[in-house]
Amino acid sequence: MNTIKTFIPSDLVDSLKKFADKTQKNVEGFTYSVGKPYEKLFRHPVIEEDGMAGHCVKAFHEVCDLVINMPDESDWRLVATYMDGAFTPTDPTKELIFKNPSHGADYGKCDFCGHWCKNAYVVENVKTGEELQVGCECIKKFGLKGFGFLSDFTKKLYELYDYRISYATDDEFGDIEEWGGKKDSSYKNAILKTDLIMAAKAQYDICPVYKKGTKVEHVRYRSATLDGIDTILNGKKFKVDEAYVKAVCEFGAKIQSKTEFEEDMLAVAKNFYCFQAQDVYAFFLVKAYEDSLKPELSVQKGNQVKVCGKIIQKRFEESYYGVMEINTILTDKGIECERYGKVPTTEENGIKRTTFYALVKGVFNGKISLDRATKNPKKGIEVVEI
Repeated sequence: MNTIKTFIPSDLVDSLKKFADKTQKNVEGFTYSVGKPYEKLFRHPVIEEDGMAGHCVKAFHEVCDLVINMPDESDWRLVATYMDGAFTPTDPTKELIFKNPSHGADYGKCDFCGHWCKNAYVVENVKTGEELQVGCECIKKFGLKGFGFLSDFTKKLYELYDYRISYATDDEFGDIEEWGGKKDSSYKNAILKTDLIMAAKAQYDICPVYKKGTKVEHVRYRSATLDGIDTILNGKKFKVDEAYVKAVCEFGAKIQSKTEFEEDMLAVAKNFYCFQAQDVYAFFLVKAYEDSLKPELSVQKGNQVKVCGKIIQKRFEESYYGVMEINTILTDKGIECERYGKVPTTEENGIKRTTFYALVKGVFNGKISLDRATKNPKKGIEVVEI
């Protein structure tokens, strides 16, 4: 059994399944599996106005891991195929070096019958290591009936994506594979992780609270926090140096991820390049690092607190009881709170502020969830100012 571990562009998975399922029906032991989509970094040639490929950019494409199990037949495995002048190695992930240096496109004969042949399979015995180049007409006489289907599968796989290994070296990142799919495929421009974290830090300094996206009637608006990061990133208005980024990444590398979101935060910390849609993970990575420098919150569920601070965001969400008002508050002591329901509001110099008492419903990831807001404290319960 030859197990091949590679990838396939996510938009080509359906095309792959059409001929892979056919191969699975015709070849006993042939199996394949496709993983979940993720972003992979490539060098991508930019298509110029005249339709020609111009300079290359570093870009992310959405791909899926692809695992293929190519079965052996009578202790022989398929190594490569020569068909109508096209050369197709079975395993696109490895450099192919024939044991017999004469084998190849110019070999010109069948090792089984000795006659000249144009199209041939290169096969290897998994027990003895013997390598033969057998003509396509003789392969069934040789006793290998399934290799025609395996060869056809490999040929169609290469037609979907060009797996010929082609790398370029980035001075800082290392070897980056060249994109072998459609040149006009959609992609996401790669940006330096350092720039993304610096932009996230600059936005955090403006407002350390993440402002969620909002919905007004049937229109959804993107998070103001992410819009701020994009503006800072495009303008390169950074206020921290790479030493800060290094500290954030060292902190992030120690995160024991328990959720998919934390895994995405960890990816920002570990990778050299990111794409712009990862700005939300960069912001929460910076926030988690900054929160780790602060003393732990001394409040817990059931405590009564006095809240004094700015209303960072007021949004509305549909709930079982109808439209719910949600207020996100940053207290004067730098603590983030959230109250589902109305809060008393005053406005000073265009800044909305609030002061009220409430019981703590819970503390989640450094954010305090508050119960009903009251003008006066409940008697008999100690008040903690936050």
